[in-house]
Amino acid sequence: MGEEKPEVNHIWSMEHVPDIADAIHSGIRFKDDRYMFLVDNTNFYKIDIKTNETKTYNDQNCIGIYFSDLNYMYTLCHKGTGMG
Repeated sequence: MGEEKPEVNHIWSMEHVPDIADAIHSGIRFKDDRYMFLVDNTNFYKIDIKTNETKTYNDQNCIGIYFSDLNYMYTLCHKGTGMG
């Protein structure tokens, strides 16, 4: 018997994300499984999995994400350009 390979159910493809500014460091899905967020060091990308529409939240400068429980998500972000 050979090694068993896990079955993978692909629901979305990276080809639908517009120009990603940097390497993705986090991915987030919530209870509403229609949306997924990808995060790089510069932007957040909100992806509608059903329609493949993507909204980019520019200049978030997020370098870390922490979930303390099901109600709170904290981000560590640097000051961006154009911020006081």
